[in-house]
Amino acid sequence: MKKKERIKAYNKKYTEELLNALKMIKPYLIQAFTNFYGKEYYSYIKKHIENIYYVTFISHYLFKILNNQSIGISNKDHRVTSYYLKYLNNIESTFSGYTSGEELEKKALKKFITSSSLKEEVLIHNDTLKILEEDTALHTIYVDKEKLKSYQTIFLPIFTISLRMIIHEINHSLMTNALAIYKKELITTNLFINSCSEDLFNDLLSYQVLEEYKKLKAPIPLALKRFNFINEYEEYFYVIKDFYVLFAPLIKKSIMTNNFNLLINQVGSEDFSLFCKLIDNFCKNKYNRVEQFIFIHDLTLKMYEHSLNISSIDYEAYFKELESKNIRVRRLKKEDL
Repeated sequence: MKKKERIKAYNKKYTEELLNALKMIKPYLIQAFTNFYGKEYYSYIKKHIENIYYVTFISHYLFKILNNQSIGISNKDHRVTSYYLKYLNNIESTFSGYTSGEELEKKALKKFITSSSLKEEVLIHNDTLKILEEDTALHTIYVDKEKLKSYQTIFLPIFTISLRMIIHEINHSLMTNALAIYKKELITTNLFINSCSEDLFNDLLSYQVLEEYKKLKAPIPLALKRFNFINEYEEYFYVIKDFYVLFAPLIKKSIMTNNFNLLINQVGSEDFSLFCKLIDNFCKNKYNRVEQFIFIHDLTLKMYEHSLNISSIDYEAYFKELESKNIRVRRLKKEDL
């Protein structure tokens, strides 16, 4: 079999494998997200997940990682990975003759994208090349500038994909609110104003959804078991754990109702903005992390104190619920704040 024919066959096989896996897990995902966020949001979650558009593609970056993975991958999968890497190294070198414009866009779409539930013109007119350059699973909102319509869209890599990655991107789509289309440009907002704070909280929430999925004893297709990518955000969960434990109900409600002010007003807008900036700085700056963490922790306690002064939440009942789940909570006295 010639190289192009083999890649074409691989693309067809592993794209169908991923799309069939998505179809299989969708009802369980809807239930897992509902169990986590609340049964009252079932209809909203179901409609949202069922209306996501998917684009499947080949990821050079993730194939490189998979090539170095020695546990949980068969010899056959290693051979497929090596073949893809040779192919990708070759086609990326051919892009040098195309510097910009629609010609490059169409060439990239043809070479890297293996399926799309969006029309080609929507992909071309929304800087898809920049998304492909990210070279990993990614959520975005596309705009049809002629119809003035937005599409919640998730890019998923074939072959190099896991269930957790899918849940992570779906949760991103729930956290991102499309407000309006103004002068053919999309205006969006997100609860967390910095990229690192958004990704950290998103991944912590996604981890909880994954645990709910496992509780359902739902199937995980083989297509989603191949890739054992170590999550870079998990090691930083301790930085936001206090905030999450204290404000989980408000975080969830703010996301589900698209009313981010529910949380922001409760903790104080200026302190919340500073909190997000501090987390972003923590992720980027590897020095003085103990001092940074203490500052974030103290600010979290300050926001908690602010919330107690205006809160209508029954924190006593909430803490009892946490303790019933064997989650240790240190109850703070006024003098601790």
